[in-house]
Amino acid sequence: MVTALALGLFLAAPVPAGEAPRDPAAAALAAKVQAFYDRTKDLTARFRQTYTYAGFGRKQVSTGKLSVKKPGMMR
Repeated sequence: MVTALALGLFLAAPVPAGEAPRDPAAAALAAKVQAFYDRTKDLTARFRQTYTYAGFGRKQVSTGKLSVKKPGMMR
């Protein structure tokens, strides 16, 4: 479920106010992600991010843990 949430957050680009979504499938996915988020009371996820510096051919790896407890707390 966390993977679906993360994927949805990255794929669901914001749409300017008053403008219709360009891709109905993206809008449907964003609605599902929002519904999941609304039902979630707390969430913990570990992550690993790899960033590649194209100009230097070097990689940087970061890891961490995200904790959310609604309403209003994130670590």
